[in-house]
Amino acid sequence: MANTSNSCKDLSIDSTLFQKLTEGKNINEINFTNVFINQQNWAQLNIYKLDFSTMNLEERNRYLTINFHSLNDEFNEFIDALGGINDGDGSAVWKYWKSKNQDYKNKTINDLTENDLLELKYELIDIFKFMLLIPIILGLNDKPLFTDINRNLSLFGGNQSTISLYDIALNTIQIKFEILKYYDYIGKINKEEIKPETFENIINTIDMMFGYFTKLCLYVNINLEELYNLFMSKENENNNRQQNNY
Repeated sequence: MANTSNSCKDLSIDSTLFQKLTEGKNINEINFTNVFINQQNWAQLNIYKLDFSTMNLEERNRYLTINFHSLNDEFNEFIDALGGINDGDGSAVWKYWKSKNQDYKNKTINDLTENDLLELKYELIDIFKFMLLIPIILGLNDKPLFTDINRNLSLFGGNQSTISLYDIALNTIQIKFEILKYYDYIGKINKEEIKPETFENIINTIDMMFGYFTKLCLYVNINLEELYNLFMSKENENNNRQQNNY
């Protein structure tokens, strides 16, 4: 079930962060995927004191394994949160054998309470953070070659609020397995092993993973501005938690 011990409903969201980032700039010229990757890399170095660039192959592979396990964990929490973890019925959104499951075939994102919707969005941010760690652990965070999530959101835009919570849950389960299957492909790769003929395939694989994440953003109606504000606000909260022996 979704984790209720680290509730985010009282977390302070700074709605000015995106405006500060883009002030005086052409948004279309900013690769936001790289912005997020660089910020996550900063967090690993300064909040969690982890420098993957100094690790040997075995150490990086260990963290990749943990990272994919964490992704699975966060996906499960996101899926349960679609059913509402405060005011709803949680896992009944996908457990077809529960009596409440039928109700979710007629409910949409708009039917979640404000608190439950916020918890859902923060579960999405947690998924995103572990996805961003993949190129960082692989030592590819300095490559400006990743699909820009801003253009993805623009390309696949449109309100998705008519999709039932039940259908979103099932689609997310499928997306989860699509992403996790790439572990066998990239789980043993490090920067020194990447050959010119395989580099493009690795980049394309990571791009596909970010493409799947874009779909999740659309399911919960998160645009780029809200995504950035939530991401950075959660980053500040994680920093506070770490300083208080979380």
